[in-house]
Amino acid sequence: MKRRLALATLSNGWEAHGGIDDWRAHQRIELELEGVVELPPARWAFGVETASPSVTLHYDPSVWGEGTMWLDEGGSVQERVLDPAAPDLLADSVRHLVEFTFSMDSADVLHTLPDVDGHSRLFASWGDSAPQRDIDQYILWFDAEHVLRRFDSTGRAIAPFIRAEVTFEDYRDAGGFLLPGHVEVRRPGPGGALVHAWTLREARLVR
Repeated sequence: MKRRLALATLSNGWEAHGGIDDWRAHQRIELELEGVVELPPARWAFGVETASPSVTLHYDPSVWGEGTMWLDEGGSVQERVLDPAAPDLLADSVRHLVEFTFSMDSADVLHTLPDVDGHSRLFASWGDSAPQRDIDQYILWFDAEHVLRRFDSTGRAIAPFIRAEVTFEDYRDAGGFLLPGHVEVRRPGPGGALVHAWTLREARLVR
């Protein structure tokens, strides 16, 4: 019963954002984003040198880790051909944030949490609800229209300091799909420092 309720909450989110099956039926998704990567460790992890990179990402939404990314750091454009055997953290992170609700379909640990401030909340993870060494855990916050407004990532057992509060703002319609116009990743808690943020400039969906 509890899992059915959790699945219903997630399914409502998929529908509010345009439908997971229709999203993955596209031949290609093309995204253009401008970023702010404040923390030097984040820039190092993403393989960028400046705090204001721009990213163009082309990928097949039915598979993970394939496609092409162009990274512009102020005139110097770097092309990265994506290979699932060698994950690119920047490309994966950008895609993950833009289509976050859809990416939760593989989570096999789901349960609802008490509502807070008019938001329905959903815990999502894989394998076990307890912290694990290399598995992410999330708490998703949906508004009354089932639109994702926030998620909190919990600490892993191996590195409990890896936590974040992610907010989704300025939603825009892109071919019938609701995509976040601005996403911010911050350290958790009041006044949490900005880690990185992305503003969606263009989204093209190719059938």
